[in-house]
Amino acid sequence: MLDTQDTPALTRLLAVALADEAARRTAT
Repeated sequence: MLDTQDTPALTRLLAVALADEAARRTAT
C-alpha cells in the first residue's frame, strides 16, 4: 500500500474517485 503521508495528493484523488463512483451508483 502507498504511503499516504508521502503522497497526500494521490490519496485525495482516490477519495474523490470513490465519492464520484458512489454518487453515480446512487444516481442511477
